[in-house]
Amino acid sequence: MVDAAALAKTITLLLSPTIPYLLKGGEQAIGEASKKIGSDAWELAKSIWSKLTSRPKSNKKGEELTTEIVKAAKEVANNPSDEDAHVSLRFQIKKLLADDPELSKEIAKAIEDSKSSSVHTNIRVGGVDISSGSTVNNLGNIVGGNQTISK
Repeated sequence: MVDAAALAKTITLLLSPTIPYLLKGGEQAIGEASKKIGSDAWELAKSIWSKLTSRPKSNKKGEELTTEIVKAAKEVANNPSDEDAHVSLRFQIKKLLADDPELSKEIAKAIEDSKSSSVHTNIRVGGVDISSGSTVNNLGNIVGGNQTISK
């Protein structure tokens, strides 16, 4: 069984720099995102976002959880340096994953299959700067600069 809390943390870290582009959509957003974070990280983020926002709508509770994830993601996009916005997004993702173990397995496998994706952006998560060239590997260890954030 996949640990929903740990997976939600990993997903939030992966999605945070891509959320403005995921919400914007369109060809221009795709180009901007690929340049900013790299095509591999962008493809992984798109895949995870799609799994989080489309599949769960098959039932009422899943639809409600998806709506809350999108609301929280908008808060992250509007307030990218606000740690509370990131925590809220992580919590909403955790609720969805706990409610749908099959979705959790599917996303965990996608992340595991990606092995190592380069993140080409400067972001701050939980008070830690993650500098350009940081990498996200094996379910969420982020290594960059002089910091490592482990799951």
